[in-house]
Amino acid sequence: MKYSVLLILTFLVFVSCTETGVNNGDNAKEIWPLKIGNSWTYNTYRYFSSDMDSLSFLITQTLRVSKKVTIMDEDWYFFESEGKMVKVAMTNRKDGLWTIDFKDSTKINVDSAKLRYKYPTKLNETYPSNSPAAITRSLNTEVVTPAGKFSCIWYSNYNHIGTHENEGVFCAPGIGDIKQEWIKNIDNNVNPPDTSWHRTILVSYVIK
Repeated sequence: MKYSVLLILTFLVFVSCTETGVNNGDNAKEIWPLKIGNSWTYNTYRYFSSDMDSLSFLITQTLRVSKKVTIMDEDWYFFESEGKMVKVAMTNRKDGLWTIDFKDSTKINVDSAKLRYKYPTKLNETYPSNSPAAITRSLNTEVVTPAGKFSCIWYSNYNHIGTHENEGVFCAPGIGDIKQEWIKNIDNNVNPPDTSWHRTILVSYVIK
């Protein structure tokens, strides 16, 4: 795909936080609900740091859970977008959402799985222990989209704190990805350097 569905990827969900800054999760919810037929439609936009009003529309894509395969007694879910398989499989474990990138869907190596979103999580928690690490920046950031208003957990790249403050994934438990903002290019030929961003926003969803 020219632009990946970010995933990155709904009724109102408000994350419950304790005063100790810990999100204990909700046993009735998964950070990204995986069931055949669930779908999320996103709009992706581009803008430049030099001109915050330069927002331009790029593409609309729908991500749908299309298949479930049991591998080593664990259910893994596969996705399609615009009729084509997305080469990533996902499962929810006790510590969060795990993903596997693959080239051949018949040759899935569970040992290559990576923790995508730590859940439950706590404020400023980092994972995995090796680099590059992600960090939980917030437990209840409000995000308003065409699909509704959501209280989200904000995950970001630990190494970009202080330099790329808008970057990251905003995810609502029981819904999935609500918004993502990522740097796509940095033009160092101008002073100061101009940064091109992509913003992906949830516009509609189906949760079964």
